[in-house]
Amino acid sequence: MGRFKFPTIFSRNILQLPYSKPIKENLVHNPETQRDGFPNSIIAFFWRLFCRNKIDGGSRTEEEEKVYSWLYALARSEKDLVFEYVQSTERGLSFTEAQRRLKETGPNVPIDFSFPSWWHLLWVAFFHPFNIILIVLSALSYIASDGPNGCIMLVLVFISVTLRFYQEYSSSKAAMKLSEFVRCPIKVQRCAGRVVQTELVVQVDQRDVVPGDIVIFEPGDLFPGDVRLLSSKYLVVSQASLTGESYTTEKTADIEEDITTPLLDLKNICFMGTNVISGSGTGLVVSTGSKTYMSTMFSTMGKQRLPDDFEKGICCISYVVVTVILGVVIIIIVTADLSCHILSGSFLFGISVASALTPQMLPLIVNTCLAKGALAMAKDRCIVKSATAIRDMGSMDIICIDKTGTLTMNIAIMVNHIDCWGMPREKVLCYAFLNSYFKTDQKYPLDDAILAYVFTNGYRFQPSKWRKIDEIPFDFIRRRVSIILEMEVSENINQHFHEKFMVTKGALEEVLRVCSFVEHVDKGEITIFTPEDYQRILGMSEEISNEGLRVIGVATKRLKTVCLNILSFDPTSFSFSHFLCNE
Repeated sequence: MGRFKFPTIFSRNILQLPYSKPIKENLVHNPETQRDGFPNSIIAFFWRLFCRNKIDGGSRTEEEEKVYSWLYALARSEKDLVFEYVQSTERGLSFTEAQRRLKETGPNVPIDFSFPSWWHLLWVAFFHPFNIILIVLSALSYIASDGPNGCIMLVLVFISVTLRFYQEYSSSKAAMKLSEFVRCPIKVQRCAGRVVQTELVVQVDQRDVVPGDIVIFEPGDLFPGDVRLLSSKYLVVSQASLTGESYTTEKTADIEEDITTPLLDLKNICFMGTNVISGSGTGLVVSTGSKTYMSTMFSTMGKQRLPDDFEKGICCISYVVVTVILGVVIIIIVTADLSCHILSGSFLFGISVASALTPQMLPLIVNTCLAKGALAMAKDRCIVKSATAIRDMGSMDIICIDKTGTLTMNIAIMVNHIDCWGMPREKVLCYAFLNSYFKTDQKYPLDDAILAYVFTNGYRFQPSKWRKIDEIPFDFIRRRVSIILEMEVSENINQHFHEKFMVTKGALEEVLRVCSFVEHVDKGEITIFTPEDYQRILGMSEEISNEGLRVIGVATKRLKTVCLNILSFDPTSFSFSHFLCNE
């Protein structure tokens, strides 16, 4: 007889796949990771019981442990087994299967957020400490036959609540409409066809990505979920959204990780919320929504908003006012009753004193000022969803924010192509065209603008005479892209040789930094790039930028080597000669 095996629900196994199929039930059970035995099972059971579903000494919840175990298991598995875990194929999911999984798993949103309903906004606006005091005093005034005073207090409460409710409700509706236009397109590979299935690369919104999708990413793209890499090329990822550190991390698909590797250091796993700095690749989405690592980090956000200092101050003032009112009123009533022996008159006099001690206009004044601030922000096209944000912003001395982009059509228009002396040159446009035409890593709006300018203005640069050898893709550290090209040149009938050179296009400062020579396009001369040339070019660039145009630089380098295996990138021997101006 073998050993008795207690049910694995009590097992503290950190490697057992918690949901090897995110859509349905488990598919894989690793026998090497099982911990059998009655004592270990009982200890694990009581450990979880007394730690309130915390694992590892209270550092992780049970849901967090599932996410950790799932990602570690995928990082240590072969690609074929990973496809089996998530029930997907190398062709990707079909459109029908993707729709079914989307209905089953829900939108790909790591943190559930919904705009507050109208009744919630009304309750928040109404349930204010001073409003409660005024309502209580109004009720007491009606009891004491002081109707006008009670009516005035109710009117003040009504105006105060209406102002705040109207401002927050209208702002919430505007923010809700804007959120419908916010989309993050993701390139996914889907298969189509009943008899012969073909792969199609389509763009879907991040919310519509499901486990099993194959995503294609390039520099600047966000990962829509936890992704197991399938292929990668010079992939560098920024995980600052998770770690807070500014340094980047290299990722590669051709590796099997070890259990001792920290989770965020896994080379073949990319996490939701991180972005690609440079390189490209493909990956299989293994977790979305609340089952991602990002959701475990921010699971406690948004559940309960703690009161700020202003709200705490209002509550403290309210308690002080209530305490003073009760003390003074009780003393007045007792004193008046002992002296006059008229309880009703003493009670009415006490209510009058309480009304006089209460700052009846304070809620109305506060909400009026906040509403006025929200209207001033609205004139500058800023939506204030909560009136409390106005006072928080007013208490700031310095605010540091990042420019996240402008609301444009994402279309660039090329305006001019000039040399270092500000003269239009066709050769400048030719170099820029070759760089954009042979670029395969990712076409940005600037590349589309250059190609459109060439084709619509009748230029004939004959790209068929050129052959692409290699490409150094764009990244947000170098801020430039380089293309190595080759063209066959004939000096006479019997002599042919191949001319190779590199064309680099990118941010003007970065291109200037790697240049050593400057080309006189009109004279066909190349001279040393001097500091005077550097300052003169920057001055021209500033003048062009002041006109609302964006300036990019183009540089070339002639390559003398013919062995492709030893072609090297020399960052200090470019010749700079070109400007491109775009709207």
